[in-house]
Amino acid sequence: MRYGDLYKRKEYLNFLKILLKEARSWNKGVLDTFYENLGTKLNDFALFSLMQHYNLPTPLLAFTTDFNIALYFAFWYTRLQVMKKLIIMLPYI
Repeated sequence: MRYGDLYKRKEYLNFLKILLKEARSWNKGVLDTFYENLGTKLNDFALFSLMQHYNLPTPLLAFTTDFNIALYFAFWYTRLQVMKKLIIMLPYI
């Protein structure tokens, strides 16, 4: 492994640590209490999965066996961009 690769890896891991710390501070202990009531703790993976559900950056990869769902998520950003352009153009149509 080259030094540059090692630096990028450390930088990425630091980014993930900061991301998790910020996410934990956003919910002000609500998620911790919720998971404690379920008899478990809010671990990093559970927090990442919640963040991914709300379209925040995570290192997780989503997968599905349903082709239609895969297409939806593959093109949702493109669809969003098209909708924004249409909304901007509506007054001129």
